[in-house]
Amino acid sequence: MNNMRKTCAKLGVTLLLLACLLAAMTGSAFAATAGVTATIEVKQVFQVQNGYTAGAGQECPYKFWSLDPANPMPSGLNANGELEFTLDGNASKTISIDFTHAGEYHYMVKSAVVKAYENYYYDESVYSVDVYVENAGEGLKASVVVTDKSGAKYGEICYNHFYWVHSVPKTRDDNSAALWFGVAALCLSASAAAAFTLCRRKKNY
Repeated sequence: MNNMRKTCAKLGVTLLLLACLLAAMTGSAFAATAGVTATIEVKQVFQVQNGYTAGAGQECPYKFWSLDPANPMPSGLNANGELEFTLDGNASKTISIDFTHAGEYHYMVKSAVVKAYENYYYDESVYSVDVYVENAGEGLKASVVVTDKSGAKYGEICYNHFYWVHSVPKTRDDNSAALWFGVAALCLSASAAAAFTLCRRKKNY
């Protein structure tokens, strides 16, 4: 009887230890697969010069793609596995990517403007986006680093486009200036004609 009690006690302790071990393993597996979401914001700033109003040229397309086809990507990709989106005027887009494993993930983003509009000047920068995912206690932690072709680091992705009109609208001052230029041109022409006549007279003599 005593031997049976001892055996049951040992069995109970063993089962308790197994339960604790299983709970610890389950917790670790859950922590490793809890995942993390990295956000990448792409901003567009459109500066309009000389008091004009810009038109359709403010709508700019962009492309975001991965350097490794196995990398996680956001939803809504095209047939080439790229994320295409459009920003109009002063606007921004937040790209969200879910990661379930630690590692380094590398992406690229660029402006994909094809049609050239008159008086529009587009920022053609190409940025590298590196996402570093690390194990952090009970889950994962993600950090995003943005660099350009020269290797310079940026705190954000921002495209600066311009609408610039070279001919300034006429004002009253502009009209006065035009009038004075006209008078000066007439005086210059008259002087040139008088000099030419004088030269011919001297030549005849």
